[in-house]
Amino acid sequence: MRGSHIEGAADGIYNTIEAIGGTSGPQIGQYFCLPINVKPQELTDAVRKFIADN
Repeated sequence: MRGSHIEGAADGIYNTIEAIGGTSGPQIGQYFCLPINVKPQELTDAVRKFIADN
């Protein structure tokens, strides 16, 4: 999986969360948290590690 795909997916999720009221909303906040200051490489590394471990 390319880093650019992971970054694009994260951007889409982040924008959707913001559009429905942010991470504290009852529908999303309890399931998903994307830190604001996360670096793209950190996202890529985390996804690749999860895939390798699972």
